[in-house]
Amino acid sequence: MVRWNKCTRHVFLGVCLLVVALFPPISSASQVSVAVIYPDVAPPYNTILLQVIEGINQKPDVKIREYRISNETDTSTLRKQLDDKNTEVIISLGRRGVEVMQALEWKKPVVIGAVSLTPELVDAYRNTMNAIRLTPDPELLFSRLRELSPQARRIFVITSARKDSWLLISANDAVRKNNFELIVHEALDIRAAANLYITVMESMKPDTDVLWLPPDDESFDIRNILPVILQSSWDRRIVVFCSNPAHVKRGALFALYPDNKKMGNRLAALAVDAVKNGGSRIFPAQDVFIAVNVRTSDHLGLNRITRRPHDFDVVYPSQ
Repeated sequence: MVRWNKCTRHVFLGVCLLVVALFPPISSASQVSVAVIYPDVAPPYNTILLQVIEGINQKPDVKIREYRISNETDTSTLRKQLDDKNTEVIISLGRRGVEVMQALEWKKPVVIGAVSLTPELVDAYRNTMNAIRLTPDPELLFSRLRELSPQARRIFVITSARKDSWLLISANDAVRKNNFELIVHEALDIRAAANLYITVMESMKPDTDVLWLPPDDESFDIRNILPVILQSSWDRRIVVFCSNPAHVKRGALFALYPDNKKMGNRLAALAVDAVKNGGSRIFPAQDVFIAVNVRTSDHLGLNRITRRPHDFDVVYPSQ
C-alpha cells in the first residue's frame, strides 16, 4: 500500500486542480441551449420528424429540449418556457412548427428543417434564419445521372421556378460540372405545365435527352399528371429522375431524397454555429439516399442498376 505524507497529498491536489483548470470537462454550462419545436402528428407521418430529432440529439455539444406542439399550443406560455430555460436558438420542424415559431416573435437565431422553404419565409427571416432544404443539391442529382446514364447529354425541366431561383442557379452550376446542357421550360400554372410535358417529351431524343422532375415545393405538384408523364417516358424510352422516391416506385428511374437522421445532425451543427458566429445560411440536402427502379432500368437498357441493385438504398419493385 502506498503511503502519502501531508506534503505529497498537497502537491497531488494542486496538480489535479491545475488539470481541471486547464482542461475543464464538458458541462451543461458550455452546451448551447436548443429548443426543438415540432408538430404532434400521427404515425406514419411523424416518422420523418422523429428521425430528424434523433439526429439532432446525436450532437454532443447541445442541450436539447423538445416541445411538441398542437393547434391548442399557447404561444405566450411556450415563449415563457423558452425564456425561463435561457434558450439560445430554436430548431423549428414542419409547417406547424414554423407557424408557431413565427408567432413567438423570436429575435434570436432560428434553424428550420423538414419543411418547404417558401420565398416569403426566407424573406421574413433573411438575417437570422439557417435552414436545410428538403431538396437535394442538384450537383448530387446530376453526378448520379452521369453515373447511371452515361449517354445523357441534355436535361429538360419544366418548372415555375424563376431563373434567379436558388434551384436553377445551382442546376446551371451542376450541369457545367457534369458536362450536361440544361433546357428550362417555364410554365405559369399546372395546366400550362401539363401541355408542355406533352409537347416537350414528343421532341426529346431517347438516347441523349432526359427529364428532370423538379421537387413539388420548388415548382408544381405534378401528382395528377404524373401517370401521363411516366407512361410517355416508358413508351419513348426516356430517362426520368427526381427527388421523390414515390415517383420511382411508379416508374421514374431514380430519386435522391434526404437522410433524415443526418439532416438532424446538420441542423444541430447549424444551431451551434448560429449562436457562436451569427449569420444566415440555407443549404440544400447533402446527405441523401437513392431509390432506383430496376424494371425501368431493364427497359432502358441501363445495366449499371440492373447488375448491382445492392449498391442502392431502395430498389423497386421490391426484391
